[in-house]
Order: sequence, then C-alpha cells, then structure tokens
Amino acid sequence: MIRTICILLLAWFASPNHTYSQTRAIDSLKRLLQVTKQDSSRSLLSAQIGSEFALYKSDSALNWAEKGLQLATQIHFLRGQGVCKRVIGFVLSSTGNEADALQYALDALKIAESTHNQNDMAAALSTLGVVYAAQDDYIKAIEYTLMAKDIAGRIHDERRLMIAELNLGFHFEMIKKYDSAIYYSEQSYDLGIKTGDQLTIGSALESLGDIYLELNLIPQAMDNYRKSIPHCRMAEDNADLCVSFMGMSKIFKKEGRNDSALICIKIANSTAKEAGLLYEQYSIYSMLADYYKNDHKMDSAFAYLSQAVIAKDSLYNQEKTKKIQSLTREESLRQQEIAGRKQKADEDAKRTLQLTAVAVFIPVFFLIILFLSRTKVKPRVVEFLAIFDLLLLFEFITDLVFPYIDTWTNDSPLWELAILVVIAALLEPLSYKFENWVKTHLSRPSAPALDNLPV
Repeated sequence: MIRTICILLLAWFASPNHTYSQTRAIDSLKRLLQVTKQDSSRSLLSAQIGSEFALYKSDSALNWAEKGLQLATQIHFLRGQGVCKRVIGFVLSSTGNEADALQYALDALKIAESTHNQNDMAAALSTLGVVYAAQDDYIKAIEYTLMAKDIAGRIHDERRLMIAELNLGFHFEMIKKYDSAIYYSEQSYDLGIKTGDQLTIGSALESLGDIYLELNLIPQAMDNYRKSIPHCRMAEDNADLCVSFMGMSKIFKKEGRNDSALICIKIANSTAKEAGLLYEQYSIYSMLADYYKNDHKMDSAFAYLSQAVIAKDSLYNQEKTKKIQSLTREESLRQQEIAGRKQKADEDAKRTLQLTAVAVFIPVFFLIILFLSRTKVKPRVVEFLAIFDLLLLFEFITDLVFPYIDTWTNDSPLWELAILVVIAALLEPLSYKFENWVKTHLSRPSAPALDNLPV
C-alpha cells in the first residue's frame, strides 16, 4: 500500500494525467526539456523527470532533481527551488535517509509558504506525510496529510483531495483506527470513480479489503479484494494486485479451502516475480512455506523457506546498498551546497564591484560634463551627455533596488511592475527639472559656476 501511495504522490508531482509508463513519460519530458529555453521552466522539468525516476532509479531521480535545484538557485527562482527540494526529500525518504528527507521536505514547505502558492503547499504537506509514514510516525503523517487535504478542498483540486484521502485511509489503518480508515478509503474510492483514476480505485478497494480482514469481516474483505483486481491490472499496480491475491489466499485458508488459497498465493508469487517486488516476494514465500508445512509437504516447505531467506538477504543487501548510496549522496549534496554558496558569494562580490564602479563613474562623468560645458564644445553635445548621465543614474537606482523588490514581492511580476511604475513616477519630476537646468545652464555658451548647481 505504501508503494502505491508513493506512485500516486509522484503522479501528483508530475502531471494530472499520469500514464503509469515511466519510460514514455521520461522520454517525453526530455524532449520537452531540449526545446525549452527559459531556465525557470527547465528547472521545473528537471524536477518532473526526477520524480518519474524516483521509484525505480533513485540515483537518476536525485541527479535530475539536483540539476533542477542548481539551476533554480543560480537564477534565484524560488518556486523551482521548492519543487526540486520536495522531489529530493521524497527520494531520500524512499532510500532510507529520513533525516535529510525531512529537512528537504520542510524547506520545500517553507518556500511554498513564502510564495503563497497553494498547490505547492499542498504538495509539500503531502510529501511530509509520506516522509513521516516512512518513519512509522503515523500521527505526524496524519497531521500533515490533513493539512494537505484542507488546502486541496479549498482550491477545489479533486486529484489532490483524492490522494490525501487515500493516504489518510492508509495512515489510520496503521494506527488501527479502522472507522476513520474506512471513511477516508471510501472517500478516495468515490473520487477515483468520479475521475476515472484506476490506480486510486484499485488501491482504495485493496485497502478496504485489508481493513475488513483485520476486523474479521470476511465477506466484505473478499468482496473488496475481488473488485480491486481488474482496476489494479488496468493501472499496472502490481504491488496492490499481489496484496489483494495474498488477502484472498488468507481468507480461503481460514475457510479451509486450501486449493483456492494455494492458487491465489501462486498468482501473487508470479506477479511479484515478474514485477521484481522483493518485499512482496518475501511475504509470499513465507506464506507458501507455511502452507506446505501445514500440509506436511516438508520438501516444498523447505524450498520456499529457502527462497524466503534469499529474498530477505536480497532485501537486506538492497537496504545496505541504499544506505551507502544515501551517505554518498549526502556528501555530494553537501559539496554541491558549498559550491553553490561559493558561486553565489562570487556573484554577489562581482555585482557589488560593478555597482561600485558605476556609482563612482556617474558623478565623475558629470564633473567631466561640467568641465566640457566651460570649453568650446557644442551646447547640444553637452546637453546630450548630461541627459545620458541622468539616464545612467536612473538605471543605476532601478538596478540597485530591484533585488529588494524581487524579495518583497516573492518574484510576482504584477507587484514588481507596480513598484517600478511608482519609482518611475517619482523620478520623472526630477528628470524634468534636471533637463530644464541643463538646457538653461549647461547648454548656454557661457557655462555656470559650480556653485550654481540645482539643489
């Protein structure tokens, strides 16, 4: 179930029309990236590609999300930084690096809050829910997912609402609050039917089957498991498909229908093998070993028990590899952050130097114009140079205040335009007075003394 929640969350990251075919989606996004020139759009596309890789190729997922983060940082694109950090947090969580995952997810939430982007806030909150669920802290997971659900309801986003409710159903199931688990699972199922989302429908039905089985409501559990199967197959949701067949096998075994139980568990086994689902394979081999042991078929029981041990070892090695990769990735991220800070410091120093040079040049140039006004240089030339110096001054003022405007407005083009218009309106009277002064003083054949400058 947690695997399906991850798939749904990644679909949320990438597109409302996720096709469950990562290869096609990645190829399409890469082609789009090649023709996209705007750096802000390129950073978001890199995050999307990273999210598509997340469940089956974490290294590639992190590489793409980090590229997007680096680009967004270089161009000071705050929203892009938040989206990329959200994807990185999710991937780190899936690889077992919970501490860094939490930090990146929290950073993503802070950025979304600072930009007042409701969609990004809901996505970051839902990601935090998944991160806490991966740590088995389902109380925190519920807290953040409820906040995501609230925002999704306010902005009338049915897809986000559906995902939040599916996640809540799972989280409440894990803390054994079955009434709430059933309520939210049914809500997500209803929205899945409304939107035609096969993955959500199948997952919600499988979740309901699990809940009813834990409550020992066998007919309801079997009904939901059976209903989930065609939807899981259409959505290529092999994880939930395996769990549904495993649940049906447990029910048949309780009823003493061992042949049916064995058929269901073998279907689950072949599905897990084909999809490479190690977690499910370990559970299935253990169940098969128990079945054959109860039937006193010790050879078969031993064979499947051996397979379970192999699957467990594979899981252990996989987790060990993930931890090593996580530590390596952590150091790589730290080095990238150091390089990013150094690059930003260099850029700030270069900008400061350039601004200082311009600030010195403008008054020096004006003194040169005053000197020229006392020579035989044509008045029209003096007037042109004075107006040019004035334009340099106004442009310098705009360039000096723009970073502060960008920060105050959270990169909002509407507010930036409004503030720049106000600044222009304030500078216009000064420009008019200066031009008149130039025409009446500097442009005259006999130039004024320095003590006649306008105040």
